[in-house]
Amino acid sequence: MKPSSSPKPSAKNDAFSEFMRNAPAHERERVFMKAIDESIADQRKIIERSEQLRWQRAASGVDDEL
Repeated sequence: MKPSSSPKPSAKNDAFSEFMRNAPAHERERVFMKAIDESIADQRKIIERSEQLRWQRAASGVDDEL
C-alpha cells in the first residue's frame, strides 16, 4: 500500500490549530472579530470600487447590460 500523499500541515497551520485548541475563549473571539472587521473593510472597498466603475461607465455612456 502506498504511503499517504497528503501534504503535511505547515508550521503556520500547526500554530493556528494549536491556538484554536488552547487559547482562552476571549482571545479566540478577539481574533475572529479582527478577521470579521478586516473582511467587512475589504468588502466595503470592493463595493466602493464597483460604484466608482458604475459611475464612470454611466458618465462615458457605456451600457451596463452586456
